Amino acid sequence: MHRSVYEYLLRGNLKHFLFSGLSEGEIPEIDWLEFPSEKIKKPLIAVDGSYKSSIRDFGLIYAITGLALYQEGEVIRDRGLSLVDVMEKNLFRQKHLSDFLSMLMKLAEVKNLLRVLRDLGGDYAVLMDGSFISDVITPQPTYEWVSHLGIDREKVESYEEKILEVSEEIERRFLEEDFAFINMLEIFSNESLPIRAYIAAKLLYYEYLISLHKLTELKNPIFFITKDSSSSDFVRWWEIRQFLTDQVMFNICTLNRPGYAPPIPSMLEEKKKYLPPKFVGILDVEIYQTFTRLKPLSVSTYKVEVLNVPKDEIGFYLSYIADTSPRGYPFLLEMAHKSVVITERDIEKVGEIVYPFGRSPRAYLNE
Repeated sequence: MHRSVYEYLLRGNLKHFLFSGLSEGEIPEIDWLEFPSEKIKKPLIAVDGSYKSSIRDFGLIYAITGLALYQEGEVIRDRGLSLVDVMEKNLFRQKHLSDFLSMLMKLAEVKNLLRVLRDLGGDYAVLMDGSFISDVITPQPTYEWVSHLGIDREKVESYEEKILEVSEEIERRFLEEDFAFINMLEIFSNESLPIRAYIAAKLLYYEYLISLHKLTELKNPIFFITKDSSSSDFVRWWEIRQFLTDQVMFNICTLNRPGYAPPIPSMLEEKKKYLPPKFVGILDVEIYQTFTRLKPLSVSTYKVEVLNVPKDEIGFYLSYIADTSPRGYPFLLEMAHKSVVITERDIEKVGEIVYPFGRSPRAYLNE
């Protein structure tokens, strides 16, 4: 970092021109429940994922992993599902590339979880990193994903019927193949790259929705825990206008107070206006959301979205999860995060294995 940054800070010249803050004495009272002494204890499965991409001198290399850590008696075991591959530079714009890799990661997470549960049997509670609501509202790939590649809209959209036909085969192969959509892409191997890119995104989205649909069919209690949330559902629900986001409100108003907010329902159909007809049932899933501070000195509150748990039992589960969170975040989920995260150094090492002589442009600057 250049010295001018430190010079600016030393001048104490922060303007706060887009930040209002909160004056002392303005902290409102909010509903906040203590954890009940009664707990519902179940063996836990923690699920997290990671992806990372790197531009090389030949293209873009990427790696993704979905990981499950689970308890078997006193032993913690793990199982992962990963993919490493290469694509052309600028095949997708940055926003669409992020959506593409994020869907791949979530597909790996959910499919890996489904396989673990199939093999283990038993009554496990599932802790998942992230937000089910955000997963559901992921945008469907459209022509705009490949419009910059110089292909006509009519040409691209003429493949929709064939894509739908292939999608049905993906569903039949879903659990048997790691990434069924990739194998089905062989049908289109003679098509131009822009066409294949569009079809790949559409087929991935379809398999991604299959995974979410199968997740909603589970009977296991599922807790989606979001480390950094920008939702404002509680702010609007309670009409507390001092805050723009729920997490900021709960962080300030519950300092040193472990507990949770009274759960409120989340209406998915209000957040996602369209899903393909085969998957509209996802929007009818009963899901509650709350915020929790698991320990008095937790660095933050966390948004929790809950599936397959009656509203009046959520506190009993959270009370047990708090007991398994010595650092203020679920221990097994923290382990999963540390095990699965793909760093910049990791993706550089992967690149050296895949293409030993292909270098990242940044590498030349770092010599």
